Amino acid sequence: DVDIYNDALAACSNSKDMHLALALLDDMARMGVSPDQRTFKVAMLTYHRAAEAAERKSRHHINRANLARREVLKIFKLMDVPGLGVEPDFRSFEMALVAAAKLGDWD
Repeated sequence: DVDIYNDALAACSNSKDMHLALALLDDMARMGVSPDQRTFKVAMLTYHRAAEAAERKSRHHINRANLARREVLKIFKLMDVPGLGVEPDFRSFEMALVAAAKLGDWD
């Protein structure tokens, strides 16, 4: 059920665990559970929080922060996949814009 996955993703977001979030997204796909707007938003938030936390730690963690930001953009682009019927909301656009700005990636 998508709500159970969304709740698990929210827990990942709170703990900034981007690796577990990715595993959950992979599991959803394998189990045939279709993501909804909340799924994408919470997944993006997980990576956004992980990037911000890595950036605050030190300059040595910038690569990790940029990796997380690339995932934010990747998830945002997945929202546009035909057949999903998932519209990005304001917060999704905001996280994508922040990630793109910090990466200098406007494609």
